[in-house]
Amino acid sequence: MWGTHLKQKGRWWHYYRSVPREFADVERKPLISFSLKTGDFTEAKRMAADISARLEQDWRDAKARGVSLCAQDAAEQYRAAAAVQRQFGFAPKPAADLTDEELLERLRLLISGQQSAPERGAVLGLTAEPQYSLSDAFDRFWDYIKDEWIRDSRDQQRVKRNIYLGSRPIDFMLLA
Repeated sequence: MWGTHLKQKGRWWHYYRSVPREFADVERKPLISFSLKTGDFTEAKRMAADISARLEQDWRDAKARGVSLCAQDAAEQYRAAAAVQRQFGFAPKPAADLTDEELLERLRLLISGQQSAPERGAVLGLTAEPQYSLSDAFDRFWDYIKDEWIRDSRDQQRVKRNIYLGSRPIDFMLLA
């Protein structure tokens, strides 16, 4: 049944949908599947259409914000969570730093609205601030200078990367 995103297992209908490539950066899972808990095909088809419409709207909204709440990169995920907090008029803060009044105000907003699960977590400050390691710092540096090597072949990029990685620890100590 192409287009309905339905499969029957036993007597229950299940919603099965692969995440489109254009939304892969905003949806962490490659496949969305769960039971609709109905044996009636007509009802399952209606439910699947509603679910698909909501999913696509959530994905489009996340893309429109230009940030991904489901990003694999912790820094990008944290920036996205801060952007969501600002969107709703809150100063970006982790949950531990919220006062009781701020927490109540955020909860009131969530009760009255129709936010997705990642947005609810972001509003409540549940996205942890990323902790960077030395290898993360190098990767961020490498991304920062990518305009210098973007036209190089893969082999040339590998050689340049190895030049940066090949520096001895003593060289870094002398620079500090």
